[in-house]
Amino acid sequence: MTATGHVTRSLSPGFPGRPTPAQAGFLATATFSHLYQLCASAGRSALATGQAAHARMLVSGFMPTTFVSNCLLQMYARCGGTAYAHGVFDAMPHRDTVSWNTMLTAYAHAGDTGTAASLFGAMPDPDVVSWNTLLSGYCQRSMFRDSVGLSIEMARRGVAPDRTTLAVLLKACGGLDDRALGVQIHALAVKTGLEMDVRTGSALVDMYGKCRSLEDALHFFHGMGERNSVSWGAAIAGCVQNEQYTRGLELFVQMQRLGLGVSQPAYASAFRSCAAMPCLSTARQLHAHAIKNKFSSDRVVGTAIVDVYAKADSLVDARRAFFGLPNHSVETCNAMMVGLVRTGLGAEAMKLFHFMTRSGIGFDVVSLSGVFSACAEVKGYFQGLQVHCLAIKSGFDVDVCSRNAILGLYGKCKALVEAYLVFQEMEQRDSVSWNAIIAALEQNECYEDTIAHLNEMLRSGMEPDDFTYGSVLKACAGLQSLEYGLMVHGKAIKSGLGLDAFVSSTVVDMYCKCGMITEAQKLHDRIGGQELVSWNSIISGFSLNKQSEEAQKFFSEMLDMGVKPDHFTYATVLDTCANLATIELGKQIHGQIIKQEMLGDEYISSTLVDMYAKCGNMPDSLLMFEKAQKLDFVSWNAMICGYALHGQGFEALEMFERMQKANVVPNHATFVAVLRACSHVGLLDDGCRYFHLMTSHYKLEPQLEHFACMVDILGRSKGPQEALKFIRSMPLEADAVIWKTLLSICKIRQDVEVAETAASNVLRLDPDDSSVYILLSNVYAESGKWVDVSRTRRLMRQGRLKKEPGCSWIEVQSEMHGFLAGDKVHPRSREVYEMLNNLIGEMKLSGYEVSSSLFAEVDEEGSTSEQDDFIGVVDSSSRDSDTTYGTGRNSKFSTWTRHATWKTSRLHLAMSAPNSDSNMQQLVPIAPPGKASSGDSGKELVVADPVGKSSGGVKLREDEEDLEVKLRRIMENVPVRVSNTSGSSAGSGSGDFHQYRQMRRREQDRIARMDADYQKRKEIAEFQLRREERLKAAEERTAKKRLKRQKKKQRKKEKRAKTGNSDGEEPNRVESSDDDEGSDDDDKSKQ
Repeated sequence: MTATGHVTRSLSPGFPGRPTPAQAGFLATATFSHLYQLCASAGRSALATGQAAHARMLVSGFMPTTFVSNCLLQMYARCGGTAYAHGVFDAMPHRDTVSWNTMLTAYAHAGDTGTAASLFGAMPDPDVVSWNTLLSGYCQRSMFRDSVGLSIEMARRGVAPDRTTLAVLLKACGGLDDRALGVQIHALAVKTGLEMDVRTGSALVDMYGKCRSLEDALHFFHGMGERNSVSWGAAIAGCVQNEQYTRGLELFVQMQRLGLGVSQPAYASAFRSCAAMPCLSTARQLHAHAIKNKFSSDRVVGTAIVDVYAKADSLVDARRAFFGLPNHSVETCNAMMVGLVRTGLGAEAMKLFHFMTRSGIGFDVVSLSGVFSACAEVKGYFQGLQVHCLAIKSGFDVDVCSRNAILGLYGKCKALVEAYLVFQEMEQRDSVSWNAIIAALEQNECYEDTIAHLNEMLRSGMEPDDFTYGSVLKACAGLQSLEYGLMVHGKAIKSGLGLDAFVSSTVVDMYCKCGMITEAQKLHDRIGGQELVSWNSIISGFSLNKQSEEAQKFFSEMLDMGVKPDHFTYATVLDTCANLATIELGKQIHGQIIKQEMLGDEYISSTLVDMYAKCGNMPDSLLMFEKAQKLDFVSWNAMICGYALHGQGFEALEMFERMQKANVVPNHATFVAVLRACSHVGLLDDGCRYFHLMTSHYKLEPQLEHFACMVDILGRSKGPQEALKFIRSMPLEADAVIWKTLLSICKIRQDVEVAETAASNVLRLDPDDSSVYILLSNVYAESGKWVDVSRTRRLMRQGRLKKEPGCSWIEVQSEMHGFLAGDKVHPRSREVYEMLNNLIGEMKLSGYEVSSSLFAEVDEEGSTSEQDDFIGVVDSSSRDSDTTYGTGRNSKFSTWTRHATWKTSRLHLAMSAPNSDSNMQQLVPIAPPGKASSGDSGKELVVADPVGKSSGGVKLREDEEDLEVKLRRIMENVPVRVSNTSGSSAGSGSGDFHQYRQMRRREQDRIARMDADYQKRKEIAEFQLRREERLKAAEERTAKKRLKRQKKKQRKKEKRAKTGNSDGEEPNRVESSDDDEGSDDDDKSKQ
């Protein structure tokens, strides 16, 4: 029955006739007191009914007794009407101890400990209940030291403590983590005989557990004579607080076996154990147990259930448990919000907070911290501002936890000014506050300010923790300041955090970014090798220092040690596969990603797109791009760059148009790829249009990379002179890359004047750049200026400049084989060079002319610097068809090699396997530039040694076409598919082969004549150079003789002036003779 029903029933007279005044007074006292007690037991929902009953009592003129007034006070206190209770208390003519204690309880429960203390001080004679009430109020507000101080005053006044007093004081000791004081109170409990009281014993177990004395807590627990559900709950909670989660669950199971039933605290502690482990299967069993015992709808237990599912990343179960609760409290919503933020669903967490404010549930500091984290997750700066205003309006902004969350929000949203203002206004700062501002500065690349704030933190007396050192070490890595990094590392070691997993991995990352890869590896080895973050740091460090092979080796070691990779590990290793063009390893890692269900990760999907694109497998790259769940600008850039890199300019521009239609905002890297694509396909107008689009529509300031692309476009379309004009009109000073781009164009257009201008500017910026001399000598060679070619080479030798040798590699059966220019170290180099010479002969046979600039590239060992790429391709012909070819970072796939590979891509190279008795030949397809490696559908030409020196012999297949038509196509540089027939084929086969051999001999003679012509030109150039050197030496000798004669004449004049000798004819004859000799020398030097 409701309280209103009781009012109606109680106010109906139960006496026949009219009651006497005594009877009426008794009836009113019983009625109103009973009614107020009913409203008090109903809680806040009965406040309006209690106010109506109070009004009815006032209207009736009934003068309440002290008992009725105390009941009215209790009703207002429990229903939340503290102000009404204070009015009734002030109007009471007589107040007893119950009246005072009721008001104390009302203010203590409302959290107004100041008014409660004032009221307690005004009490004429407080009893032990009064003391306990104020003690409980202090503990409720976490004012544990005030509770201890009040207990000391209580003992000083001679008030004996009871079991409630001891329970409250033990709670205060647990809150203060003061075990010594708790032991003293334990001794007091023994002295007063309250030790074996179940309430005091439960408080003692709870105190020892909170003071990290779990063994003492469990020892006392097992020694208790009487244990209830509260005692068991305290013991289980102690295990959870001391991270002994398995023991806590064992106690819960033991409690069920003894038939003691369950309690709210026991369930809550058991669920917290599962959340901390985390153990989803056990949590589901506990959930079923709670449903069976009808505890799942309890507010505390339901909150614990939602929390355990949220922390186990099982949002489906968390949502089911959350919406299954009959009523939602602030704590339940907070648990759900934390789970949403943990799994990256910041937008849903913000919707939940909106629901909390709209439905009247309310919010607290934890709610605000959660929604600030959600705003930071989605980079919702303006939503964060609104929540910040709400926090100020509600008065929660002064809380340290709330302000720390605000700092994290502004830091991640790159609002450093707001973050710094919030930090400066904080009166109280803890380590989290300092970590938040330091992390904000580091995330926004304010590295020097990050280090400065560390110094301020140390001066304020606050000790840094592992998170602080991690942020500061990242700042040192960003500055590439090894000096600061070493100092911070030393400070971390001194503070005992040197071997912390997080700090050590950050130190490894810092050493890698500062180029100290050896020290990073040593530190990684000392850590122990079981921390994933350390493996990620060392693998990414090797990748960053262009040691991709070592990075892959460490990845293999990591798997051997049983460490499970995460999305960052896979992305880093995929990047190394892209650098080495090891597409087979990339496919294996792709398979592992699919197996571990990580393909939906945005970071991994974009890295897969980039890996396949850089390995030349554009179909698979496009497939991964189309299958990506979410496309960001990184994925779009990878596709555009991939198409541009492999010469598919129109596809790159089409992808850029799709990117614009998808409303994805491009960045600087996007336009670099777009302009490069325009350069590849020669689209001058489109290149200029995209360059203007970048500046006008997207408001991106052009960088040197964009200007370099425009120089390349203009140079190829309008010539080097136009490109030079563009460089001189640039708002930025051109760097060496731009000038070398212009220099490369001059080779194509044979513009020596502009080439010399570009080379002088490159040498002005970088005097030690050897590539400039190579490019300039190529320009001279293309223009036929062999004297200048020799002079340029001689300048390189005099300056002791040496071109960095190109490096290429191939992957054969999961093994890497590297080749340098002129490399003869490889165990199969003889076979490789034989095949190389064979292929070059076949290329020349098919009409390919070797560029004259190629001969300018000959090094001292007789190998061209561009042949190292092709050597790697040739080596793949002597291995399985399962080979992957890639070029190193210091040697791009040269024009010569691309053209040569395109020529040989029309052939299928055959070579017998070494040390094999089988005559079967392996066919190795080589794809043309810009296309994937796939066998041509048609008839094939198998090329081997026509003289029969190789082990495979010669096997030719020919079509039914006329031989003259085939030969004409070969000479016209048109690829022909010649069908192969065995040596026993019919009639005309041997005659066709004879004509083929004659044609080949003629071609070889032509190549020999061309080589002889080159040698002749080279000898002429060297003779001219030697002649110039001889002339210069003769001029120097003549100058020395003239100087010597002048000095001799001067000495003779001085001698004649001293001796006064008048016979000067003979000296004159000698001088004349000397002059004649000098003229003779001049004539000889002229001749």
